[in-house]
Amino acid sequence: MVSSSDAAISKLQTQLEPYIKPREQVNYIRRVLALELGSYTGDGPAQYPPPLSIESLQKITGPELKGAYRHYIEALRDHMSSRQSYDEAVHVMNNDSLVSTPRSRSVPSTLLEDHLSLLKLRKKRDSLLAVRSHLQRLSQTLDADQRSLNVEQILKHGGAQPSVPTAVINSFIIQQSSTEPSLQTRLCQLEKNGLKAKLQLRQEQRALSEARAKCTTKSELVSNGAKLQALNSTRDELINWIEMELCKASAEEEPDSGKHHEDQSCLPATPEQAEIESQLQQIQGKYKSYTAARNDLLALMSPSVQLSIPHLEPEEGPTKLGQRNKPPCRDYLLAPYIQALLLQYQQQKALIANKAHFSSVLAKKNKASCRVLDRLAQESQLLSAHPVKSSARRRSVIPEATLTGPSDRPDLTVRTYPWIFAVDVAKIGGLETVAERIEAGQVNLEQSMTAVQEMAVLLGVEDEMTEEKTDATELTTTIEERLENRREKLGRTSSPTKKTALSQTRGDPWATLHGNLGLIGHDDVP
Repeated sequence: MVSSSDAAISKLQTQLEPYIKPREQVNYIRRVLALELGSYTGDGPAQYPPPLSIESLQKITGPELKGAYRHYIEALRDHMSSRQSYDEAVHVMNNDSLVSTPRSRSVPSTLLEDHLSLLKLRKKRDSLLAVRSHLQRLSQTLDADQRSLNVEQILKHGGAQPSVPTAVINSFIIQQSSTEPSLQTRLCQLEKNGLKAKLQLRQEQRALSEARAKCTTKSELVSNGAKLQALNSTRDELINWIEMELCKASAEEEPDSGKHHEDQSCLPATPEQAEIESQLQQIQGKYKSYTAARNDLLALMSPSVQLSIPHLEPEEGPTKLGQRNKPPCRDYLLAPYIQALLLQYQQQKALIANKAHFSSVLAKKNKASCRVLDRLAQESQLLSAHPVKSSARRRSVIPEATLTGPSDRPDLTVRTYPWIFAVDVAKIGGLETVAERIEAGQVNLEQSMTAVQEMAVLLGVEDEMTEEKTDATELTTTIEERLENRREKLGRTSSPTKKTALSQTRGDPWATLHGNLGLIGHDDVP
C-alpha cells in the first residue's frame, strides 16, 4: 500500500511539473498579461457587458447558430422565461397575502382571547375546588377535635383578660347585632379559635421544655466562687432597682397617690393583693432601716462636718423623732475599725490597679511573643516536616486548658504546642536512628569478634592463651626471678620501660620462645 501511494504521488508530480512554475516567473507573466489587457481597454475603467434580455436573445437566434453556442443560447432563453414566470407568481402571491391579512389577523386574535379566558376560568375553578375540599376536610375533623379538646382545661392556666372599656364592648355588641353571621361562619370561627389555641399551647410547651433544658445545668460545672459572684451581682442589682423604684415612688405627687388609694379601696381586696402589699411594706421597712444605718455610718465617717453645719430640718414623723432622740454613740470606739476598713479599701484598690497594669503588660508581651511564634512557624522547616495531627490534638492536655481562657487573647499554649509536638517527634526519630545504628554496630562488632576468633584459631593464639592461663603461676615466678637477677647485676631498680616491654611481648607469638636463636651454625664460628 505504501509503495502504490508513493507511485501515485510521483506520477501526479510528473504530470503537474509543466504547470508548476516558480514565483518570480509567475509574477512576470502577470505583469505581461496586465500590460496586454491595458492595451485593449485603455487607461479608463473596464466596461462590463450589458445584461441580456429575451428580446436580444430572440434577435440573436437564427439558422446561422450551430453547435455549443446554439445550445447555450437556447438554455439561456429557457432560463430567462422561467425566471420571468417565477417573478410573476411571486407578485401575485404577495398581492393575495396583502388582501387576506386583515381577515387572518382578526380570526386568530379572537381565538387567543377565548383561550386565555378559558384558562383563567379553569384556574379559578381549580382554586374554588381546592378551597371547598379543605373546608369539607376541616368540617369533618371539627367534631373529633371538639370531643377530645376541653376548652376549660386549656384556659385554666391562662392569664386573666384586662378590663375593657364599656364603650368598646357596646360597639362590639352593636356590630354583632347588626350583622347576624350564619351557622357555617360561626363554625369556621370556632374551628379557627380551637386550632389557634392548640398551636399556642404547643408553642408554650416547647418554650417551657427549652427553658427547662437550658436551666438544667450540672452542679459540677459551676464552682462555688461563680455562685457567690452571681449572688452578689444579683443582690447589687436588686438593691439598685429597689432604690430607683422608691425614688420614683417618692417623686410622684400626693393627689395621684390619694386617687390610687381611693380606687383601690373601691375595688374588692383579694388575698393575693393583701399578701403583695404586706411584702411591699416589709421591703420598705427593710430599706428604711438600711438607709438609716447607711446615714449613721456616713455620719461617723465625717463627724467634724456634721458639727459645723447647723441642723435646720423640717418637722418629721414619729419615727424620725424617735431616731433623733436616741443618745449619740461614741465615735472613738468605731474610729479604729473604720480606719482599718479605709486602709483595706486603699490596699485593695492599689492591688486592683497593679493587677490591671500587670495584665496589660502581660497581654502586650503575649501578643508580641505570639507574633514572633507565628513568624517562626512560617519560616521553620521543623513544623512543616512534623505537623500536628487531629488525633494528637484531641489527646493533648494543652488545648483543653486553653478552652477556659478568654477567646479574644492570643494564647501561647496553642502556638507552642506544635513546637513541642514537633520536637518530641524529632527526638523520637533521632533516638530511633541512634538505636538502629547501635544495633547495626553491635551486629558488626559480633561479626568482627567472630572473625578475630577464627583468625586466632588459625594462628594458634588461642592455645597459647590457654597455656598461659594454666601456667600463670610459673610465668609470674620466672619473671620475678629474672627481674631480681637483673637488679642484683645492675644494682638498680627496674625501669618502667622494661615492664611495658614485657607487657607488650606477652601478646607476641614469638615471646613464648625462650632463648636466643642467633645465626645458623654460630657454634662452628671461631
